[in-house]
Amino acid sequence: MRGCEQVSMTGNRCQLKVHPAIGDVSVDPSSWEMHSNDITYLSTCSCGRRQAVRKDPFTLKEANYDFYFENSIFSCCANLEKHVFAVLEDDDTNAEKELWSPNENWGEGEGGGSNPLFSVTSAMSREHRNSDEDVPAEIDDEEATGSDTGEDTVSNTEQEMLESSSHSSQDEDVRYRDMRSYLDDESVSFVKNPQTKLDEAAIAFAARLKKLRDKQVPFLEGVPHSLSPALPPLFPSWTLTCIGPNNYYTHSYGLRDQPNLKLGGEYLYPVTVQLEVDPVMWDRDMQYVQAVEGLSSRALPRKTRRLPSEIEKVKLFIGMEYECPRGHRFFVAENGEPLRIPKNSNARTAMSRESDDEFLHCDFPLRRQCTCRKLPVQAAQLMRIHVVTPKAPITVTIQPAVELPGQDGYFGTGEAPLQLSWARYYILQLPFVYSGPSGVWIPPVGVERVGTFKKDAIQRPWKNDFSMDLDV
Repeated sequence: MRGCEQVSMTGNRCQLKVHPAIGDVSVDPSSWEMHSNDITYLSTCSCGRRQAVRKDPFTLKEANYDFYFENSIFSCCANLEKHVFAVLEDDDTNAEKELWSPNENWGEGEGGGSNPLFSVTSAMSREHRNSDEDVPAEIDDEEATGSDTGEDTVSNTEQEMLESSSHSSQDEDVRYRDMRSYLDDESVSFVKNPQTKLDEAAIAFAARLKKLRDKQVPFLEGVPHSLSPALPPLFPSWTLTCIGPNNYYTHSYGLRDQPNLKLGGEYLYPVTVQLEVDPVMWDRDMQYVQAVEGLSSRALPRKTRRLPSEIEKVKLFIGMEYECPRGHRFFVAENGEPLRIPKNSNARTAMSRESDDEFLHCDFPLRRQCTCRKLPVQAAQLMRIHVVTPKAPITVTIQPAVELPGQDGYFGTGEAPLQLSWARYYILQLPFVYSGPSGVWIPPVGVERVGTFKKDAIQRPWKNDFSMDLDV
């Protein structure tokens, strides 16, 4: 009996014998069988806290949506704020929306952004913040966003559930020296991803597709693309998650609850931007931000205001995160090379104090060589953009554009620039698979740099008369 040989989204063939696939109307649905091969990947969830083994995907929805949203292992992401990307509205979309309840505070200034997001849990609640650790956004040092003084908001119980241990600052250096990193351990085992729910999602989606096609309902089959028709997709291939307040990240210690980041590679890149502002309005808006953030008792640093416009500095922290099939993760610097900062060195402080906004104006490769020690070396793909916004009256926006070699146009969210509120930590997850007008893009074999994440995706406008634009 000949083999199935259906090609997956990554270019690998199904290794089963010829079988009735999901959606095959010539047989009873009980005979359907998912395409499968022996290829697996270790991938990270939308908030970055957990990893799970995934099977080689044979559909775009399985690759970019089901693995993240239908995965019981990723309960850490379930109740975090998420941007609601525009998708085709039909009877089958209501079931997905019932997974979350609306966030009533978002439109009332509590969330601070203009985009609708799903509900928020205690990780974002103001009662769980340490407001004494927050600092003003007018900066003279590296703590512009409260980044060097806040405490993590993840509970001890949740940290114990993570697949990579987090260590306190007192003993992490010693423990890292004494332990062998599992990043390059061939015998490490991870919890296998249960496929039952993913299979059910695939069957339900096949039924939905048949219904829409029978009704001749137009929709976008693929990731939004500049050359695609202006049609809504059936599911989002991008995920924008707010994982907490900006003091969730501390530049002194880096990220302490994100698995598979090597020692010295757990730091985001500091970006200092200069804004020409009206000093009177800026002071007023800063007072508004402090009042909303529970810092109204702390007076702003006094400056002599003489000119009609002045330059203010604010600091963001940005992370361009790459991930390889083995689950190794790393951030890169302006030149696209892995960012590694030795512990107990002055490099971290110097990098923060000397930072500018050049990082925002750099192209980054979509794929590049991983930091793997184990052979064969793997290619890593840009999978997440971390953005820590300052505690200042600015609305940071992000509008990703991904160009692939040999293809015209670019992939994006299909929406206007996504607005990121002040004093928050966001993660934009990119598609695992890109499929557009030219079909499914299968990356070439090798570890050379391929594809481009276009520069200037992140903007940081100062909103004049900021407080007047919010419902207070």
